[in-house]
Amino acid sequence: MRKLDKYVIREVLGPLTLGFLVYTFLLLMQFLFRSADMIIRREVPAAQVGKLLLFTLPNIIVLTIPMALLFGVLVAIGRLAADSELVAMRANGISLYALARPVLAISAFLTVLNGVLMIGALPRGNNALQHLRIDILGSSVTRQVEPRVFYQDWEGLVLYVFEAPQESPYWEGVFVAEDLPSNENQVTVAERGQVRLDEATRRNTASRARPRRGFANRLSPSSGSRWPTPH
Repeated sequence: MRKLDKYVIREVLGPLTLGFLVYTFLLLMQFLFRSADMIIRREVPAAQVGKLLLFTLPNIIVLTIPMALLFGVLVAIGRLAADSELVAMRANGISLYALARPVLAISAFLTVLNGVLMIGALPRGNNALQHLRIDILGSSVTRQVEPRVFYQDWEGLVLYVFEAPQESPYWEGVFVAEDLPSNENQVTVAERGQVRLDEATRRNTASRARPRRGFANRLSPSSGSRWPTPH
């Protein structure tokens, strides 16, 4: 590698690294602020917050790499032009291709790296992040549900419990009603209930309450209810 190539690469790598760190930090903070409500309300421990940030890194890095490359090239070329180094290089017979060659090499390397991240790390990170969010929702929802208060954080469901003993994973006196735009909605009443994550529906954002010793009834505003179904 020629001295000119090394010089241009060194000029680009400095602001590129700085831009990558700053952009990644800003996007991580933006993600953290968006998740602050969930973290605070559900009392997420620091270890799981760290996992949230780690799993979202691939999604952020694939954005900050091209942003940092553009920033590094602009700063490097701007400094060379401001110090008249580009003029001196051109006066010594150095072609534009020779100046652009190291920049193109850096761009090609980062393009391949970004492609590998998007194909490999990004889907895995998104999948792990989705599962972690569901685990947080499932493990903390029992603490979030207050007795004798309607709980409506689940999309399409309304939950009401009479008692939520701290020492027991079960609720006492459970009422679960569907809140969907349809002609019939199911209403479930049970003596006891708990939250369980169904492996088949892990990819959905809503957990479901599992009632015990109760019955379900489908209610229709227009035609009335049907016979209760044992649960």
